[in-house]
Amino acid sequence: GLTGGSMLQMIELGENFITDVGAIAIGSVLPRMSAELKVISLHNNRIGKRGILAIRKGIQYNVSLEEIGLGFSYGIDEEILICKINHILKLNWAGRRMLTESSSSDAIWVNVLERIINQPDCIYFFLREKPNLIQSKRS
Repeated sequence: GLTGGSMLQMIELGENFITDVGAIAIGSVLPRMSAELKVISLHNNRIGKRGILAIRKGIQYNVSLEEIGLGFSYGIDEEILICKINHILKLNWAGRRMLTESSSSDAIWVNVLERIINQPDCIYFFLREKPNLIQSKRS
């Protein structure tokens, strides 16, 4: 399935009349989804604030998903939640999963930092989570 060793990289669920109930179910499995899954498309469904909130909660514990297409035409509360979701997805794209891997080498962190060089919000996040990324070496 979607939580095991699947090679599935994208799920297209747009225009399937998914409501908050379905979005809550999706949000509940996001933390356990396969690391290969990068994109979930949910455009043109009937997902409201409760469903978007459930997706936001689930995505906090998923470090591999990089895009969730929710579409447009939401109210301000939903748009704020979608901005938070997109921020987490951007961090995932940048390499947030490296924070969970104890074997991450310095060379990998150089790549992560190069990827986000023009994104101060991402730089701030990674430096807050892993302050030893910048250390002064004194002789």
